Amino acid sequence: MSNDKKQNILIVHNYYQIPGGEDTVVANEKKMLEDHGHKVILYSRNNAELKQMSKLQKLVLPITTIFNPRTYKEIKRLIKLENIEIVHVHNTLNLVSPAVYYAARAMKVPVVQTVHNFRLLCPGATLYRDGHICEDCLERGLWCAVKHKCYRGSRIQTLACVLSTWFHRITGIYGKINYICLTEFNKSKLLELKQIKPEKVFVKPNFVESKGGFVSGENRKNQFVFAGRLDKLKGIDILFEAWKRMGDTAPELVVCGTGSMEEWCKSFVQQNRVNVELRGFVSNDEVLEIIANSRALVLPTQLYEGFPMNIVEAFCVGTPVICSDLGNAGNVVEDGINGVKFQCDSPSALIQAVRRFEQMDRKMLGENAFQKYKMCYEQDGNCKMMDNVYTRISSGGGYRVKRCISCYNAESEYNFVPEEKRKNQFAFVGRLDKLKGIDILFEAWKKMGDTAPKLIVCGTGPMEEWCNSFVQKNRVNIEMRGFVPNTEARKLIANSKALVLPTQWYEGFPMSIVEAFSVGTPVVCSDLGNTGSIVEEGITGRKFRPDSADSLILAINQCKGLNESTLREYQIKYTSEKNYKTLIDIYAKTERNK
Repeated sequence: MSNDKKQNILIVHNYYQIPGGEDTVVANEKKMLEDHGHKVILYSRNNAELKQMSKLQKLVLPITTIFNPRTYKEIKRLIKLENIEIVHVHNTLNLVSPAVYYAARAMKVPVVQTVHNFRLLCPGATLYRDGHICEDCLERGLWCAVKHKCYRGSRIQTLACVLSTWFHRITGIYGKINYICLTEFNKSKLLELKQIKPEKVFVKPNFVESKGGFVSGENRKNQFVFAGRLDKLKGIDILFEAWKRMGDTAPELVVCGTGSMEEWCKSFVQQNRVNVELRGFVSNDEVLEIIANSRALVLPTQLYEGFPMNIVEAFCVGTPVICSDLGNAGNVVEDGINGVKFQCDSPSALIQAVRRFEQMDRKMLGENAFQKYKMCYEQDGNCKMMDNVYTRISSGGGYRVKRCISCYNAESEYNFVPEEKRKNQFAFVGRLDKLKGIDILFEAWKKMGDTAPKLIVCGTGPMEEWCNSFVQKNRVNIEMRGFVPNTEARKLIANSKALVLPTQWYEGFPMSIVEAFSVGTPVVCSDLGNTGSIVEEGITGRKFRPDSADSLILAINQCKGLNESTLREYQIKYTSEKNYKTLIDIYAKTERNK
């Protein structure tokens, strides 16, 4: 299926009684898909309906939460009526139920479930209990949740959630559908449910439309900002304690939000005379403006978080983030690149993070934050990611990596090497000169210092002596191999984390990219000409500004978890069979046009 094909998509969502972030994501993605030419139908239920239910309906609710016959019937009818090609599910609790999966499967339509939280693993959905991270349900089984009343503090309601999850695990349905995780961290947690296979899990973050602009560092106020709920889960006590300990040296902290600890916060500020301004409830637009004019957003969360949208909102205006090194926040923010991370439960570690941030190149951090937003979280790129997911799951409901590998082995002596078995090295294969960006590449490795992975450089050229001298003088983690035969270069690429291609010109057709794709090796390349056109951001590699070593460093740090999607892309576009079919099609069209 071509990525250009516009599809009929059924979005399924169960709204909570209190509106939340998932509802915003559903609205945003529906509009995005429609703007890009897809036909989108929304099937929704709202938990507000629970208030109008009769006693009998409430009595059978634990059963319909597990499997709702109404959903099964209505989804099948909609699929047939609207000629639906993809069923995209967001939330099923309580009224929709997982019956939607079975209905789509019965109609032979592929299903993808966006994973907004951890409910498939934890009935409480947060992997958090009694003031600490809790993974008991992962390690000891779901029944731990009943003991601790993890869903709404109710043993009965928790039991209903547990029975639902248990039942659908037994049927194996979770292994038959596809998933969109919002981060690599979410994916790693989801894959702890063994019946879910890695090839059925895709990573696509939520997106944010930038309403403001990038504010340069010198024009920002000397203030930090916290925007969120005022409670222990968000680490508000850790934050305030850190500001108290900094005393007169503390920068101004602007706090936007309300919550269960609001009165505690007011009392703390008054008693300790800390440099904290409490703004209370602030509209989203105003919060974004405050973030855009602050030096950094501070996020001391004590939770894994589903997907911390305020980080992306900060990035979209070029504001770095100081956050807990925990869960998704710690996964999205890259220490020393677009923010600073600290031990989540330590005010002292937070103080050190703030002090370290103040000594860093804040302009670079802000530019990197904005660059990551442009690369990962803008609408156009997000829609491209979504189209790629839909294309893959439409091809038989998700590719099997083994099938791709066996097809490829018929054409190559090299096998696909999973990411975890690859060496912690990157490869450059090509001519050593400025047109190939060798100076940008070496400068990036120098800037990374002791944190740089190993770089293997294969090739010769006019800058070979310069390269040898640079490596010797700067003691960078680079190994110069000189001339290497093609077979050895391909073997090296197959065992590397990524191929790096920092070209500074419009290449003709860079075959090294396709050779990398053929062994599932993603490519980190300049966003320029044919290289930028072939490599798909977040699918087959990462792209960066061709003249920026800092942008290259950011791309290197983001290049994770793309091996299987890279191999699938090769299978879709670049095998000899695909090439042959394309050529025959061209010949046929030429014949008709005589």
